[in-house]
Amino acid sequence: GGLGQVSSIRMRGSDTGDVLVLIDGVPITDTTDINLNPKTSILNSLSIERIEIVKGNQSAVWGSQALGGVINIITSDDEREVTRAEFGAGSYGQKSTRVKSNWGNDSTQFSISAGYLQEDGFSTLERRFDEVDSRDDAQAGLEKDPYRERTLMLQAQTELSYSQELKLSVLDIDSFINYDDAYGSNPLAIYNAELSSETRLNQFVLTHKAETGNSNLIRTQLSKTTNERTQTGGFKGSQTSISSRYQKPGDQLSASYGILLTKDSLDLSEGSKPSIHEFDTYELNTVQNWAIGSTRFDAAVAYQIRSEFENGATYRLGFKHQLRPEIALGGNIS
Repeated sequence: GGLGQVSSIRMRGSDTGDVLVLIDGVPITDTTDINLNPKTSILNSLSIERIEIVKGNQSAVWGSQALGGVINIITSDDEREVTRAEFGAGSYGQKSTRVKSNWGNDSTQFSISAGYLQEDGFSTLERRFDEVDSRDDAQAGLEKDPYRERTLMLQAQTELSYSQELKLSVLDIDSFINYDDAYGSNPLAIYNAELSSETRLNQFVLTHKAETGNSNLIRTQLSKTTNERTQTGGFKGSQTSISSRYQKPGDQLSASYGILLTKDSLDLSEGSKPSIHEFDTYELNTVQNWAIGSTRFDAAVAYQIRSEFENGATYRLGFKHQLRPEIALGGNIS
């Protein structure tokens, strides 16, 4: 369909709810969506510095939602003083503008990015091209589905000392879309329905990094993500989490250990009666990597203790043996 439609990401044959999407290490899962689809359609591409994909055994430490893998969208960059602007126009009355600016000094950096996009849209119930003379005739008399979105991101990063770093990130995305009712008997009425939904994503992230001896790293993060949409009466969900991870790098043996506490809440529209409004999750996880000759082994385990659901573990074990420089044999079980 047009802009703002539901998007799904699948990896290695997994279901759409089994691929975890992060922004700077924080999930953007829409907890109000039955399939847990992230709102990837409303991300400002000018703010994206790079994208990291984890599809190996290490993805297990993110829990059962990362069974297929993890996609981490990185927004920070190393350019201290730069301003970029982007303007666009397209068919169906599409207009867009995006701006990003970085400034700072040797120890402290700031970044702000903003974007706006709108489109008049079109109807999916087009008449057959062999029955009309033009695209306008194919759309004549049909209600269009317009879309608009607004994004704003603020970031600040400072070096507390030669071995410590503190970073703050605030993200706000607001989008509006018209959509058609898929549950009607009259096709013309279905595609002329003037239903609409407003979607909002808010995210607050505070991260502290400390490097100890031998390049070991301790990373602590506090975050809160809120998803809200007005469709079918209204849904609002939020996830608050605090995590800490200790990483010990090495050539022959490397390891990391993490602890995570999350609190999820879901508020439905008036009249709905969910059996559970909120629940807590406590998680312990570890990743172990070691090498014996030409063979590398990987193990990742995450164990979750849940207040309202059964406890559970997610694990992956894998190996890779280098037979020759151009040939390797590997496998994993999860």
